[in-house]
Amino acid sequence: MQSHYLFDEHFCLVGRPNEKGQVEGLVGFTRRNFLVPVPRTSSLEALNEELQQRCRADLERRLRGQAATKAAVRELVTRGLLVFDAPHRRYDLHPIVRQYAYDRLGDKVVDELVGLLNDMDATFRAELRELNERNFQRFEAKLEERVGGLDAALRTEMANLRAELRTEIANVKADLIKWMFLFWVGTLGTLIALLKLWG
Repeated sequence: MQSHYLFDEHFCLVGRPNEKGQVEGLVGFTRRNFLVPVPRTSSLEALNEELQQRCRADLERRLRGQAATKAAVRELVTRGLLVFDAPHRRYDLHPIVRQYAYDRLGDKVVDELVGLLNDMDATFRAELRELNERNFQRFEAKLEERVGGLDAALRTEMANLRAELRTEIANVKADLIKWMFLFWVGTLGTLIALLKLWG
């Protein structure tokens, strides 16, 4: 797989199964956003260049719940100004930077800054909620359309099945009457023959 997709392995940490889902999520994101539709290029070098451009463009995307772009967050993490707060699943100021900000800027300014960031986060959550509601409405409409199509197909199939069943029952009924007639004719013939012998 490594030679096909041209990647280096990076194993998950022991006891951290959540990393596997993150990796698979990123693989899915990459496939959906960079490889669909399948890129048409003249060479492998051209494909690599196109994928690098798409990755660089993706660095300017803002992740859900983040006030900055991916590139800005990466730069702050690289410089050690931000740390990932795992329990809350968000980035936060490094404790030393936080203390420095409080010492230099004062509690009021830092609290206002934190409040501004929280407001931005709340606004983003509201936008995300609206987006999710619109997506759910579209999903619900598509689901109703598909269920309606399935309902029509099911009704057609049931009507065909009923017609086949009626035909089969009619055939069985005709066969049954034919065999009953033969049985009674045979029984009646035997009875007449017995009566002639005794009479």
